[in-house]
Amino acid sequence: MAPCLAVTLSSGYKMPVLGFGTYNNMEDHEAVGESVKVAVDAGYRYFDTAHLYLCEPAIGKALRQKIDEGVVKREELFICSKLWNDRHGDVEESLMESLNDLGLTYLDLYIIHFPVSFKRHPRIQNSKELNAAYEPGHVDILDTWRDMEKLVDRGLVRSIGLSNFTIPQITRILKDPGVAISRHIYR
Repeated sequence: MAPCLAVTLSSGYKMPVLGFGTYNNMEDHEAVGESVKVAVDAGYRYFDTAHLYLCEPAIGKALRQKIDEGVVKREELFICSKLWNDRHGDVEESLMESLNDLGLTYLDLYIIHFPVSFKRHPRIQNSKELNAAYEPGHVDILDTWRDMEKLVDRGLVRSIGLSNFTIPQITRILKDPGVAISRHIYR
């Protein structure tokens, strides 16, 4: 199999430029597992998911099967998950749930999904319940970012990132003197 085109993150790790997203399979966990296996066979090595999507156990099972079959090695995979808005105050706990569901010891990339915090909501069981979970929380995004950095320092996450942030929100993180951003952003 030919190597895929990748970009080098500031962490030094390479991220494939083409990835396989799993959100559309939120409701059908069996289908997401099967689609992940087909994607591995087709050459995909970057898999994008989120704890919120509720399909991480199916993804983990599919990836373990392909690893056990010798089709791919863990080191050849790039796995990204995302921190949902109601978990800004529980960053490590949320990551550990994702790692457990995926059957992994580390993530290649962990992203803050949105720059807003919500109050903690019971585990959402399906996409219809998602809209009911929007009650504003009070966790500062800088605290969330610092907690993400701790995951890198502990070796639980190789790289961290931001999603759906505006330029002023990104600038606020970049300008904070307590944030070690330089080793956690794209070059």
